Amino acid sequence: MSKPKKPGRFSREEAYEAFDTISKGSDLAVVLIATSLLDLSLENLLRYKFRKNSSTVDRLLHPNKGILGNIAGRAQLCYCLELISKSDYQDLLTILEIRNLFAHNPRVLDFNDEQVVAQCKRLRAPCEVITPNTEAYDKQPKHSFRINVATLWRRTHFYDY
Repeated sequence: MSKPKKPGRFSREEAYEAFDTISKGSDLAVVLIATSLLDLSLENLLRYKFRKNSSTVDRLLHPNKGILGNIAGRAQLCYCLELISKSDYQDLLTILEIRNLFAHNPRVLDFNDEQVVAQCKRLRAPCEVITPNTEAYDKQPKHSFRINVATLWRRTHFYDY
């Protein structure tokens, strides 16, 4: 019998599946899966810093009941604790704005929607890392979103608690 998985942890296979969806999925699936993946990464990052094997920590980070049960609160605390940079924090907030555009809109959105394009242009992480030609990059909002998610995930996921 396998031992139960720690809260906030995901297997390598689950991460591969998530990134496969982010790579090939519909625009809605890309946004929702990417945001969930970043949420788990921030939870993992906080668990790395918090007291180990604590039911209090589990209650704080509980997705439905915890004070830090959502990605916005987790991002704020990670930034305040200097676990993520200001630039990464701002990119996370922009990704949350994009997620909210998709999740709270009665029409089906895609990455060509004016509001979504405008938010994607605000994302910075990959421009700092790999993209010297911002104009060409701005023409591919879905690609910009994916690269930002991958960059943020790489900066937050590797902590082990």
